[in-house]
Formats: sequence, C-alpha cells, structure tokens
Amino acid sequence: MTQLYFDHAATSFPKAPGVAEAAARFLGEDAGNAGRGVHRLANRAADALSHARRALAELIGAPSARLALAPGATFALNAALQGLLERGDRVVVGPEAHTSVLRPLRLLGAEVQEVRSDDVLRWDLEHLAQLLEQPTRLVVVAHGSNVTGAVQDLAGIAARCTASGARLLVDGAQTVGALPLDVDALGVDALAFSGHKGLLGPTGSGGLYLREGLELRPWITGGSGSRSHDEAPPAEFPGALEVGTPNAWAFATLSPALTWIADQTPAALHARTAPLAEALRAGLRALPQVTVFAADQPQDLPVVSFTVEGWRPQELAVTLDALEVSLRAGLHCAPRAHRRLGTEPDGTLRASLGPFLAADDVAEFLARLREVLG
Repeated sequence: MTQLYFDHAATSFPKAPGVAEAAARFLGEDAGNAGRGVHRLANRAADALSHARRALAELIGAPSARLALAPGATFALNAALQGLLERGDRVVVGPEAHTSVLRPLRLLGAEVQEVRSDDVLRWDLEHLAQLLEQPTRLVVVAHGSNVTGAVQDLAGIAARCTASGARLLVDGAQTVGALPLDVDALGVDALAFSGHKGLLGPTGSGGLYLREGLELRPWITGGSGSRSHDEAPPAEFPGALEVGTPNAWAFATLSPALTWIADQTPAALHARTAPLAEALRAGLRALPQVTVFAADQPQDLPVVSFTVEGWRPQELAVTLDALEVSLRAGLHCAPRAHRRLGTEPDGTLRASLGPFLAADDVAEFLARLREVLG
C-alpha cells in the first residue's frame, strides 16, 4: 500500500532533491565550526551559512544584511517579540495566531486584542483599522493559517499598520517557499519563517527578516565567534541574534532546497498544489458526515481541516495511519482558531498537501477515507 503523506503543514516530506545528499556530504566532509577558526573546514561551514543567507534573502526580496539565520520560526518569533515589545504594550493578533506568538505575548504581559475574521480565519480589515485607532505597538499576523489555509492580505494589513504607526510582524512559517513573497514591496517590518515546511529543507533552520532602521533588543546572548575580548553582547543585527555555535549542517542541507525552489518558483509550486486542494475539498464535502473548514481562494494554501460525525479526530487519524495515511489531528497549536471555528476541544483532522503529490494521491486518500467511514 502506498504511503500518503498529507501533513506538509507540520513538516515537508519528502524533502527537495539534493537535501539528503547535502546532509551526508556536510557531515562527512565539511563539518567545521563556522566563524570559529581560519582552517578550511571552518571556512567551508561559514560559506554554507553565507550561501543560505543570500539565497533566503533573494527568495523573500530582502537585503542579505537584514536576515538573521535562526533555528526555526519559533526562535525567530520570540526574538522579534522579545526585542520589539515592552511589558504591557498593546498588540493586535488574529484568530489564526500560533502558540509561538501567543505564549511569548503572555510571558511579556502584552495587552492582546484580536481582530475579527470570516469563517475561514481571513482578517476583517475594517475591524483592524478600528482597532488601530488606539495606539498599538505591534500587529502580528500569520500569513497563512495552518488550520484553514487562508492567506491574509499582507498588503492591506501593512497599509493600515503604516497609516497608524504600528509595526507589522509576519509569521511566515507556512508560506515562505510555498507562495511568492516580497517583503520590501509589501512594507513588512519583520518576517519569521522556518526552513522545514514550504522551503522543503531540514528542521533546525529558519530565519528572521528585519527592515532597515529597525533594531531588536537582544533576548539571548553568548559566543559570537568575534570580539571575544568584549563581555558586552553585540548589538548590531543580525549578529546580535546569531549567538552560539551556528547550525551550519542545517543551512548547508537547506541550500539545495533553496536552489530547487528558486528554479521551480514558488508561484509554480503553488499552482501545482492548488487543483489538488480543490479536488480534496470537493471530495470531502461530498461525504455527508464530513464538515470542511478550509479557505478556497486561488491564493490560499492547500490546507484542509475537517471533522467527521461520530469520530474524534485523534481516533480517525490513528485508524487512517493503519491504512498508510499521515494526517494531523488536534488543535494544531492554534487554539484561537478552533475557538473561532467552534471545533474545541478536540480540534480537527488536517490534510495538507505538498508539491510532490499528484491527483491520484488525492483520489486514493478519499477512497481510503470512504473505506473507513463505510
């Protein structure tokens, strides 16, 4: 029986061509400590970081000097929130917000306001404008929902932030690599992202873009490989965030994925999965006991959540796993989303598609689901 992996919103699988080979090659040939020596292995590790930084910056339309490499989106979001906010600052979020945003805000004691949304978690920009009539330090938006796939109007959100003087932080964990994105053209202040989802690379990789003129208060510090005589932490971006031994293995492994995505283009990859998502939504809606929670505009992600009458999502996920179908069940680290959708406390089943799937895979998934439901 063919394995059907429909959990790309959690992590991509399979990875892009060349990723596995790059991982083995780096560990076998180039695994020096970048920035911690002048010998060739240290230099090759440093070159891997520099190549990944340039490729990532080009992909999102940013200067490479404004991109900090990070272990993932969670680290990057924490760095931005801890570095931009003071205790008690007013922050606007949406119902799609991930716990990687909500939990740091709770620890910071932020005053959190939630913007209204439609039934697939797309923001109400009129309500956003009303919220921004009060002084607001930061607006944080997940570009793409990991529950419904709804992609937010970043240009519209950024315009309202600019008009009000609020800064805009974008959680791009689901969209960087999967959709075209130009942070400069959009007017985004900061963008956090991971390397293992839309970028089709390894875990342990990601980054934070910060626009020119905006600086962060360091939230973690330590060895930087330079200025070792100075006990004061570096203050300049991106070095202030890139402390400790860098994960050169992860970024060397990410590089072939970045090359592959640049050659394919995010727009073409999205065009490849959009009709599959449409077929999946239609097939699920044809089943009388299924309720679908999914956005279906052309720009939306191929992420489809659903519930089945008479089944807890976790129980059905286990049953489908026995039929070689990999889905995610639960709240997906997005508790406000499920509160908005009315799917608490169990959440939903989530099918999320990647660029290596085909129409036959979707048809086979629907067939196996019908077999279970009877």
